[in-house]
Amino acid sequence: VQAEVPGSPIFVMRLAKQSRHLEVQILADQYGNAISLFGRDCSVQRRHQKIIEEAPAAIATPAVFEHMEQ
Repeated sequence: VQAEVPGSPIFVMRLAKQSRHLEVQILADQYGNAISLFGRDCSVQRRHQKIIEEAPAAIATPAVFEHMEQ
């Protein structure tokens, strides 16, 4: 993004309408076992820091999180 207007604090980005920042928490051990604990919606952010994490995420279906876990 910074390369678009070198030396300027202003930049242009494309808007991704209705996009969400979804995460899945994975817990793994040294033996190769891994499980998914839960999914969450971390869409409310400021300067790349999460302000609110909603779990379980009401915005996505369980099928979306099952796909992410794979």
